[in-house]
Amino acid sequence: MSKEWSGKVRAIAGVAGVFLAVAGLGLMAQRSAFRMAAPTKTNMASVENKGGQAAEANQTIQVTSAQKNIAIAYFNLGLAFAQQTDWKNAEAAFQKAISLDPNGAYAYSNLGIALYNQDKTDEAITAYQKVISLDTNGAYAYNNLGLALGKQGKMTEAIAAYRKAISLNPNYADAHYNLGNALDKQGKTAEAIATYRKAISLNPNYADAYANLGFTLDKQGKTAEAIAAYRKAISLNPNYANAYNSLGFTLDKQGKTAEAIAVYRKAISLNPNLATAYNGLGYALGKQGKMEEAIAALQKAISLDPNGDYAYNNLGIALGKQGKTDEAIAAYRKAISLNPNYADAHYNLGYALDKQGKMEEAIAAYRKAISLDPNFAYAYTNLGATLAEQGKTDEAISTYRKAGELHRSQGDTQTADKITQLLEKLSSR
Repeated sequence: MSKEWSGKVRAIAGVAGVFLAVAGLGLMAQRSAFRMAAPTKTNMASVENKGGQAAEANQTIQVTSAQKNIAIAYFNLGLAFAQQTDWKNAEAAFQKAISLDPNGAYAYSNLGIALYNQDKTDEAITAYQKVISLDTNGAYAYNNLGLALGKQGKMTEAIAAYRKAISLNPNYADAHYNLGNALDKQGKTAEAIATYRKAISLNPNYADAYANLGFTLDKQGKTAEAIAAYRKAISLNPNYANAYNSLGFTLDKQGKTAEAIAVYRKAISLNPNLATAYNGLGYALGKQGKMEEAIAALQKAISLDPNGDYAYNNLGIALGKQGKTDEAIAAYRKAISLNPNYADAHYNLGYALDKQGKMEEAIAAYRKAISLDPNFAYAYTNLGATLAEQGKTDEAISTYRKAGELHRSQGDTQTADKITQLLEKLSSR
């Protein structure tokens, strides 16, 4: 008894660098506050005009004023480079603006964003901290600091920064949204959902918030609500490829495979380089038995993302369905090399090895899958079957019992009943 088509499709999570747009710049990251307006001119240096010092005073004022004007010019040049995503030149321009006006909070803020987008995260954090020292009420600086801390995996600190931003500006939708992303990363799904809803209440046209709300609802098993959220995101942004991709994933989970395939194709038409959409498409086509098309889609996913462990796993499944067991095993091993903690790939490797009669290797693979996912019912089922085939009856019985308990607790009573019948036959030997 085995579960042949067991591959999982990776849904797109709302994390930095995956699919969330930076406010005002359309980048692939979370929501940061880019200060787009030229900085307000600060007061020129005050020079007292006493006892024949008028000429010197006027000269000082003119020099300082000229520096301010040049600083603003460099600031705006930096903005122009940033809008072209030329972060290296943007960084240089903002640095020059700061050298001319060291108290320009907005220049430090934009410098931080330029550094952040070059993966110079430590330097970005330093820039944001400087902004905070210059503008203690700047909610945007705390929001951007949260993004940088989150990029370093410091979620608790990131959450504190977002909460500070919100305390300074309770109506800051982007800060609520980013807080939701950080909470979701910590596994606090219910809190994340509430936070996304708050962002949406503040900005009803917030497509990204609807998309990430859908993702978190899906994790809670609230499929219908998740689909509604994805569709709302798409209605707000009809070119939102990643929302189509996540919608396809959820529809496929509902068993609406044909509709999922159409949605995946739409995602690909909007973004031909979206590897996860090709992976989802390949998985769904495989479920329909269209193996050649499935393999082509999965190979495309791998060409776009050579580190896509899920695509290699699903490719292995499709190749196995075609009887190409050696190639399937190679694909599973590649998936495991990319992600050694990938329980499904270990399970599928065990299944393929079992088909080749390599029972000891298959048992080792099943045991590895179970060690990674102790509730993996089918891994217990196949392990029990392989042990029984080896004549290890007592061990097979105990393994089958565990498998039956898991299947029943997970609502798969049909498989659990079959295992009960197998146990009766084994016990009577």
